[in-house]
Amino acid sequence: MRSGWIAACALAFASSLWAGEIKVLSSNAMTHSLKELVARGEAELAVQQISEVSLVPGTQYAGPLPPELQHYTVFSAGISARTAEADAARAFLQFLASPAAAALLRAKGLEPPR
Repeated sequence: MRSGWIAACALAFASSLWAGEIKVLSSNAMTHSLKELVARGEAELAVQQISEVSLVPGTQYAGPLPPELQHYTVFSAGISARTAEADAARAFLQFLASPAAAALLRAKGLEPPR
């Protein structure tokens, strides 16, 4: 049922795009920010990482993409074999996996590690 709704939305978007009713902007992260274009009123919608949307005044997070379209960025962490602060590094990684860090990550639009 949901994939049918997504297909209908995609078809409606493509039809509007083809008819010239939708102006498409692409953004190079080095020169423009989609979320800033939305904040200035130069674009009505941007698809952006959740954690990035909340950083710009004048933007509002509308919600996640449907699961079939969602893509997650995975971050990894490791400790250098040559670090002078191995205990501190281990403590930091342990903190990142803690419930306290999970709450903070969620508040900033990130998914905590599983």
